[in-house]
Amino acid sequence: MQRPHDRSRTGMWWRPLRAGLLAFALPAGWSCATDDHAAYSVASSGTAVQSQAFPRSRSGYSLRPVFTIGQAEGDSTAMLGFVADAAFGPGGSIFVADAGQQRIVVYDSNGHFVRSFGRSGQGPGEFLDPSSLTLYGDTLFVYDSRQGRITVLDTAGVYQRAVAPPSTFVRHLRADPEGRLLLTIAADSFLVSRVTSTGKGVQRYIPRPAVESSLAPEDTPEPGPVCTQPDGFVYANPWLLELVKVDAATGREVWGYRQPSRILRPITASGGRSGTVTRGGGMLGLVCTDVHLFLGYLDLQSGIIHYDVFSATGEPLARLEFRRDGEPVYPGFVADGRGTRILAFRTRPYPQVSVWDVETGPASP
Repeated sequence: MQRPHDRSRTGMWWRPLRAGLLAFALPAGWSCATDDHAAYSVASSGTAVQSQAFPRSRSGYSLRPVFTIGQAEGDSTAMLGFVADAAFGPGGSIFVADAGQQRIVVYDSNGHFVRSFGRSGQGPGEFLDPSSLTLYGDTLFVYDSRQGRITVLDTAGVYQRAVAPPSTFVRHLRADPEGRLLLTIAADSFLVSRVTSTGKGVQRYIPRPAVESSLAPEDTPEPGPVCTQPDGFVYANPWLLELVKVDAATGREVWGYRQPSRILRPITASGGRSGTVTRGGGMLGLVCTDVHLFLGYLDLQSGIIHYDVFSATGEPLARLEFRRDGEPVYPGFVADGRGTRILAFRTRPYPQVSVWDVETGPASP
C-alpha cells in the first residue's frame, strides 16, 4: 500500500550491490546550499530545464496489486533465485531474468508458469549472470554481465545468435520502437549507446558530467536507467532527480526536468570519503508507458521506496511512497509498463515479481 508523503522510519530495505542498479554518493554533512547541481546535470546548456514541484495535495494516483509471482517455498516453477530484470512480452506475458538460477522464466498474462530456458554455462543459450533483458516483438535480448555479451533468442527460448556490444560494461538494455538497442554504459565517455540488433554501433548520447573526472572511482555513480518512447528515449540522471528526453534520430535533447531532492543528490566538493553505508539513495528503474513515466528510487535512510509519476513530457503528477514493514506485497525495482499496468520486482524477504494497475481518482485536499 502506498502512503503519500509518509516520512516514518522503517527497517533498512536494500539488496546486494549489483552493477548498474545503484548509484549515489553522499558524504556526511550534506547541505543543499553547497551543492552545485548544474555541475552534476546531464542536460546540455541549450536545454531548457524545468523545475516544477510535485503537487502537494494527494493527486489521486495509486497502484493496485493485481498478482504476484514467486513464493518463499515450492518447486522451481514457484520459486525464483535472484531476479535481475523483468519485462512484458507478447500478449501480456512476463519474462524474468533469474540470475540466481541462470535462466529466463516465462509466465502468462495471469502470472501462471509457462516455461523456463537457459542454464549455467558459456555455450549458446547459456548464462552466467543474465542481468538485463528486453523484447522487440517475438525477439528476446538478454545481456549477461559476466560474459559481456547479448544473447538473442525467440520467445520460446530458441537460440538465435550472440551479439558483442560496444562495451562489456553494459548496465541497462532496452529495445526502441525501431528494433535497435539502447545500452547504458558504465565505462565510456557517453552514458547511452544505440546499436543495431546485431551489435553494430549507431550513435552515442549524453556525455558524462565533467565533475566525474575529478572524483574517486567509488564516488562515481553507475549510469542511470533509460526507457524508450516512440520518438526517442528518456534518461534518469543518477546524481539528481533529473529526467532528460532525447530525440534518438538527431541526438538532440527535447526537454529536461529537474527537482531538488533530499534523497537523490550529489556529493559536495568539500565532502570526505563515501561508501555504500553513507550513500543517500539508489534508483530503482525508469519506465515509459503511453501516458506516464515512472521513476523508482530508494531512501536508504528510511527504507521507503519512492515512485514518482510524470506525464509523458516530464510534468510531475504524483509522488507515491511504499513501506516494506507490515505490507505483504509492495513493489521494488520498476521494470516495465504497458498501458495502465506496471511490472516490478523485489529481492527481499524473498524474490518476487508483481504486476500493478495504475489507478486515478479524485484528488484529496
